[in-house]
Amino acid sequence: MNKPTITAPHRSFLLPTKQTRRETQRHARKAPHSPSSGGGDEESESVDMYFLAHGDTVPSDDSAPEYVPNDVFLPPGLNVHIWATPSYSIRWLTLVRALAGTLSPLETLRDRMHNVHFTPLEKTQLDVAQKLADAKHLDLVALGVGPESNVRRLELCNSGRCGRSDQLYHNCNGLLGLYTDHKNNHQLPFDDLFLLCCQGEDIGPDDELSGSTRDVAAEMFNGKLTYEERMEKWKSLDLVAQAEALDYEGIRAFYQNILLEEYCAQKGDTDAALYQYYLDLDDDAKEYFTNPKSNAGFLIKTEFKDAVKRAIGAVGA
Repeated sequence: MNKPTITAPHRSFLLPTKQTRRETQRHARKAPHSPSSGGGDEESESVDMYFLAHGDTVPSDDSAPEYVPNDVFLPPGLNVHIWATPSYSIRWLTLVRALAGTLSPLETLRDRMHNVHFTPLEKTQLDVAQKLADAKHLDLVALGVGPESNVRRLELCNSGRCGRSDQLYHNCNGLLGLYTDHKNNHQLPFDDLFLLCCQGEDIGPDDELSGSTRDVAAEMFNGKLTYEERMEKWKSLDLVAQAEALDYEGIRAFYQNILLEEYCAQKGDTDAALYQYYLDLDDDAKEYFTNPKSNAGFLIKTEFKDAVKRAIGAVGA
């Protein structure tokens, strides 16, 4: 039997809109066959969903909005796996290794857990995380930036009614409510939710790049290398090592070359298209193109940088 999957918005890094919610819910978990259906005693298969975003713990004091609870009900059968405890952050390396399957969750929660507030991740991290998830055949949904994004903030749950005795399911506009299928006995389409996000700013356990990945990343900072030589070193890394290398700001700057090549192949390289690309960047990434004092801007191909600057002058002026 084929394992049911979760349909996430294709490469848009959005939460489900009403249309994509319906598409997602078609893949809700398969219940055991009943005697009347003529089936056997086959058990439901476990379905996983990975959710990637920036995160923070919802406070338990008066600073939290009244409608946002700080404690969340988890429906029966749902396991939530976390790599950061409340108020703690995690490094990018931790998220990559979690996606790669080489780092086990710090904790698995059932029944109830603290609420989490999510905010969008940047384009660079989202792109490489999606490529890694695709390679590992993982169902990944991520909260991202850009004009197509219909979400700027989100909680795990944003209603105090969820989990009360008369409502043992989520009917909120939080993550759990958006995925609940109310036409299928209020079921979620996944049994295991892997939360790949920080839950605060306190520094948690540290991870380090492997020696070989660190050495290649360091070599790419050599100002005497040509763009082609840097690209050759980048391609010498496998997908997981490339994702890990984005822990360095300079490598995140270099990755703009790859993003731009893919973007221009899809959208074209007109001034209007390039200016839209620039607008979709987070503030740090914009600095690579516009700030001559940026320590990492030199890692972007001159041709790309000049084209984006031209687009800013032509369209954004």
